[in-house]
Amino acid sequence: MSDSNRQSDPSAPGDAISARPLPVSGNRKGTLAPTHSGEACSEELEDQLLGLSETEVAKLKAAGLVNQFTPRASHTVRQILRANVFTLFNAILSICIVVTLIFGHWADAVFGIVMVVNALTGIVSELRAKRVLEKISILQENPVMVVRGGAEKEISPRQIVQGDLLHLRRGDQVPADGKIIATGGIYLDESNLTGESVPRARQRGEEIFSGAAVVAGDGYVKVSAVGSQSWANDMAIQVRKFKMAHSELEAGINKILKVITYCLPLVIVLLAAAQVRNLGGLGEVNWVNIGPVVVAVVAGMVGMIPQGLVLLTSINFAAASLKLVRQGVLMQELPAVEVLARVDTLCLDKTGTLTTGEIGARGFVLPGKEELVPGGALDKDAQAALAALTKESDNDTSAAIYQRLNGDLATLPTDIENPQLVPFDSARKWSAVVSGADTWVLGAPEIVLAADSRTQEQTGTWAGQGARVLALAHSQNEQISPENPALPVGLQLSALIVLAERLREDAAQTLDFFREEGVEVLIISGDNPVTVAALAGRVGIETTGFDARKLPEDAEGIAQVLKEHRVFGRVTPEQKRALVQALQKAGKTVAMTGDGVNDALALKDADLGIAMGNAAQATKSAAKAVLIDSKFSTLPQVLREGRRVLGNMERVSTLFLSKTTYAALLALVVGVLGIRYPYLPRHLTLISSTTIGIPAFFLALAPSNRRYRPGFLRRVGQLALPAGLLCGATSIAAYLWIGRTEAATSVATIVLAIGALGLLAILSRPLHSWRGGLVIAMIALVITAIAVPVVRNFFALEILSFAQWLVVVICSLISLSGLVIIGTRWERRHWPDHGSGLRLKHVRIRR
Repeated sequence: MSDSNRQSDPSAPGDAISARPLPVSGNRKGTLAPTHSGEACSEELEDQLLGLSETEVAKLKAAGLVNQFTPRASHTVRQILRANVFTLFNAILSICIVVTLIFGHWADAVFGIVMVVNALTGIVSELRAKRVLEKISILQENPVMVVRGGAEKEISPRQIVQGDLLHLRRGDQVPADGKIIATGGIYLDESNLTGESVPRARQRGEEIFSGAAVVAGDGYVKVSAVGSQSWANDMAIQVRKFKMAHSELEAGINKILKVITYCLPLVIVLLAAAQVRNLGGLGEVNWVNIGPVVVAVVAGMVGMIPQGLVLLTSINFAAASLKLVRQGVLMQELPAVEVLARVDTLCLDKTGTLTTGEIGARGFVLPGKEELVPGGALDKDAQAALAALTKESDNDTSAAIYQRLNGDLATLPTDIENPQLVPFDSARKWSAVVSGADTWVLGAPEIVLAADSRTQEQTGTWAGQGARVLALAHSQNEQISPENPALPVGLQLSALIVLAERLREDAAQTLDFFREEGVEVLIISGDNPVTVAALAGRVGIETTGFDARKLPEDAEGIAQVLKEHRVFGRVTPEQKRALVQALQKAGKTVAMTGDGVNDALALKDADLGIAMGNAAQATKSAAKAVLIDSKFSTLPQVLREGRRVLGNMERVSTLFLSKTTYAALLALVVGVLGIRYPYLPRHLTLISSTTIGIPAFFLALAPSNRRYRPGFLRRVGQLALPAGLLCGATSIAAYLWIGRTEAATSVATIVLAIGALGLLAILSRPLHSWRGGLVIAMIALVITAIAVPVVRNFFALEILSFAQWLVVVICSLISLSGLVIIGTRWERRHWPDHGSGLRLKHVRIRR
């Protein structure tokens, strides 16, 4: 069956007011006895209501017709291991480690620790997220009643077999596709499947689909499709293909690694040729003296690779993900932390996102009036009748009315004597209570008071505001009975009851926050466009609703509609995907929220899919983020974390790329001049640890108030490249000035370290905070490496003469002066509002 055939009728009636008796009776775990109340029970129906025998169940289980299908909660352990272990980055470093251990000193291979820590960080973080999500899935698996051998018993939905007879009651979720065999006024909320929030009455013989929820009455359903054949799980298969969130950080880093990979062969050839020439040519190379050649080549390669950048990116994502988990947001993929910070368009589903999915009674409208009044404004007889009609009902609408009455009145009246209830019937669309000469009817205004044009006009006005309306009408001397339920003729309006979906308390404030942060908000729903537009107005989105049944099929037509409209109703699952794709083609970064199966495909296509914690499993499988407690107010915190990650990683990426730049320059100069490579791997380890690795760890995890701006890699390059060239040039100049001795290596190392510390100070500003203390601590570490004999010997540094120190000072002053000029111009160009941040203080989000 196609998706379009599965959608509910937009003109379907509202909630039931009172459920009819079941055609069968029985306890939860008792023996069923056919009755003749409600529908007539034929012998065939009686046989069907006995369910399957245990023998039949066993055969069906053996045939594999069991409801055991479980969609992907996250990617598999194998995928996690492969993504974090088998990378180009790890392959290059592994080769360098092995070669260094064979031909050089073990101290020059300490860079390998970074590779191991990086892989473990990514693996542990993703496995933890996978475990948390699967735990959530298990907790949401509620038992269901099944009839087997004429007796009811409670089983797990995974134990259902094809052909089973399910007894579904109010509050149950339909666990498998099936056909209704008998109904006691069963109403289904199919918003999870179609987006239509108005529950539908379902009749005997109709097909229902997994994922719907019973909101009133109960019924017996014969299962026709289980496991992967059911509608909800068929949708899950479509979203099963794994699609990683696009990370600008990771994309930028991968571009850097790609360029470095292309350059590495040239660097290897240049360095190897230069070192062999220093030995006197290929004829002089042997197993004894090849070690320095190999170590020099490894030093040049390791210097070019920003290995700590990948590590810090993983740690930053992991730290943000764990922080968000504690706040009720599960990021199923680490890069997804960053994506919301780049989002400029947020698409929201109405039901379950803006609204709680629950019905609330907003108030009552008296005849001839326009304004809402509390229940206390009704006359006593109307109060008593309404209480009698709604008190014992088991559906959400009646419960909402009774709850409103109970809240408005200190004591509910009980003046009705010997009331006779006429239960709700989906064909009649009304229920009634009779007491003496008085008859009170509660139902749809267009049925109960069809001839009252004034009432119909009022009903239409409230419907235009997103409300649903019931009429309470009164008649005297027009007796009816449950056996003869004819609508009385002389009914007069006593009150209109205005009902509406309950908005989430945090919805308006959260949307205000996103608007202030420049994020455009769209409402996309399967519900009536007038209703959706009215609800959108209550959260600050003033616009008319667009009926998606008029939505063009071509991408250009959809793009034109999106320029004019922000609220869409009657949207099918395929149209949700089309809207998301049209926004993306227009250059937008799109986040999509939802909780229904009908949202799954759109969530998968969006740049960031966000599912509610109570969403269907297929929806959570498609999403990159899950709001565990279904709290919409947690999204601003995700935005804050994403912007913190982006802002901080821009700082540290500049540090790492500057290192790659000066390492490439040194390799080029060494290769062209044919001189000995001036550094050992441990020298570069000292510099990268004190000026990049250690401080970058703290800078990456620190609070940051920078807003996101496109062009991450371009901005990083415009500072890192000139800064790296300047540091490398002054370092190699100092080396050549001293004369290529062992002392020259130490001079070059110190000059390079001072230049790198200068760049660290620029990127750490403002220095009057803890950042200044961090820079001072790193300077102290470098001084320790130079001054303390044990540490100095480990890093193979020489004691310098006064003249050599003079060269260090001159070259360092040149380097630092140039860095200050470059850094100041760069910051003025790209961050003129440096220090401005998220205006969270303007929006107080309720927790």
